[in-house]
Amino acid sequence: MHGISRKENQSKQKRKAQVSPVAATESGYEANLHPNLARRVWPELPNHQLSTLEAHIGLEFNHHHAQADAEAAGRVLVAMMKQVNATTVAELMEKMGMVPEQFCR
Repeated sequence: MHGISRKENQSKQKRKAQVSPVAATESGYEANLHPNLARRVWPELPNHQLSTLEAHIGLEFNHHHAQADAEAAGRVLVAMMKQVNATTVAELMEKMGMVPEQFCR
């Protein structure tokens, strides 16, 4: 059997997310991550859509364009990390009472 197993791939994604928020964005990790984390970091917001989160941190982006969406997701993730003084995505999740494994499926 060639390639890597699903379990190996999940482990690789977790390691990427621990290294940098950009790697987390590149892995597709943010699709479920942002709204769930943002609800805990900024519960006062009316919703936790990417456009709302981006506006909350004072930035604008070209919504529904893949590169702009990915860049916005990375900026929001970095802002959440700064908000709670986390240095990795895993640390951010732990501080917010979330289990990193649930996002690596």
